[in-house]
Amino acid sequence: LMKRFRRILKWIGIITGAAIAILLIFNAYFVWSTGTRLEARLVALRQAGDPVQFVDLSRESIPPEKNADVFLRRAADDLDAINKELTAAYPKRGYPTEELTPADQEKLEKLLAAYPKVMPLLEQAADCPDSDPRFDTTLPPSRFLEPYMNHSTKHRMLIRISRARSAWLLSKGRADDALAVQVLMLRLTRHWRREPLLIGYLVTAVCEQSAMEESNRILQHGPVSPAARQALDAELALHDSMDGYTWALRSERAFSLSSIQEFPGTSFWLTRGLSNQLLLSILALYDRHLDDASRPYAQVIARWKSDPPCGGGLNPYGTLV
Repeated sequence: LMKRFRRILKWIGIITGAAIAILLIFNAYFVWSTGTRLEARLVALRQAGDPVQFVDLSRESIPPEKNADVFLRRAADDLDAINKELTAAYPKRGYPTEELTPADQEKLEKLLAAYPKVMPLLEQAADCPDSDPRFDTTLPPSRFLEPYMNHSTKHRMLIRISRARSAWLLSKGRADDALAVQVLMLRLTRHWRREPLLIGYLVTAVCEQSAMEESNRILQHGPVSPAARQALDAELALHDSMDGYTWALRSERAFSLSSIQEFPGTSFWLTRGLSNQLLLSILALYDRHLDDASRPYAQVIARWKSDPPCGGGLNPYGTLV
């Protein structure tokens, strides 16, 4: 009986060892095959000039006098002070949404006059050929997000201030000047389109929409001069582009590829094939969105309904896709 038991244990050990060896061989092939396909995709992206790591988003420095963000930083303290007073006076939106009373007009006039450097600095920022917030892309992706989000928040604050200024100018019968403020904001949002990641792009889209909404309100309030309308139309034509969206996707792709490297187990050999497969699936998803960027919206929606993207399958990382 003992001999038979030992024989059984021996065969169990042999079968188990063989199974482990087969699994290790399969895993080695899986790591090699997924790694080869992944490297080919990354090489193709690099050759196309696309960023494939978060650090690739770093830019060559530009002269301060040509950097819009430099002038916005110079105005930052004054903008913060204006925003605090506007938030206290109009807590719901941070700017007036109703017809201004004489008391509101006087309050806004004093507030805006107390910071005379703001508008010239914003004009200088909008006149710059480029903008670079000097994000530190050498930081790990998880540590990068907090300062990045704080930066994007400043954009929305600036839009609220601009709407308050336009409301005050419109109440004074200065429709052309009120519209010019919103055209200025639209010029600034074109700079912000150069910033990375989808979060920033969505904030920029909200800022664009807000400036357009306020411009529409000004136009409906009464006539503006032909020159003012021409300036608005010329600026709006420059916003009829998907370049900001496609750059957001390309930069977000690099951020995703770097972020995945921070996940537990992604560098461990036994799970490396799964992490490679995750990276390939992520790349395929971005490819699809970038391809959709050139299509009409109705076609994109029809495609996603008829051909939804594949799920994660058995890959435990797959839910992240």
